[in-house]
Amino acid sequence: MNTFLLVFIAIKIVCLFFCWKAVKMAKQSTPNGTQKNKNENLINSSEDWQRAHKQMSKLMEENKKLTASLEELKKSKSS
Repeated sequence: MNTFLLVFIAIKIVCLFFCWKAVKMAKQSTPNGTQKNKNENLINSSEDWQRAHKQMSKLMEENKKLTASLEELKKSKSS
């Protein structure tokens, strides 16, 4: 009986070790797992924000031009 308990405890320890190792590796592979990945994500999100801001500026300028041309068309149509 004592041998069975020792073997059972040894198996439990081995299982816990591998579970701990798997959890540790899973945390490192996630984007928020390490500080380096967090910094890279911040840089990428900052670049994405800048791209979106530039695109929004272009669209706003295009909207102003289209609004002006629409007003000109309305004036020419009413005249």
